[in-house]
Amino acid sequence: MLDLIDDEKLCGCGCQMSRISEESSEQLDIIPAQFQVIQNVRFK
Repeated sequence: MLDLIDDEKLCGCGCQMSRISEESSEQLDIIPAQFQVIQNVRFK
């Protein structure tokens, strides 16, 4: 969540501004493939 600091919420006349709406968005994140070493041991 992103918000302004209190000093940035002051109007030019000195009044405290209030939130009038909200907007949200989504972001996709790609997680690269991972490699593992799997060791299979077979007894002879």
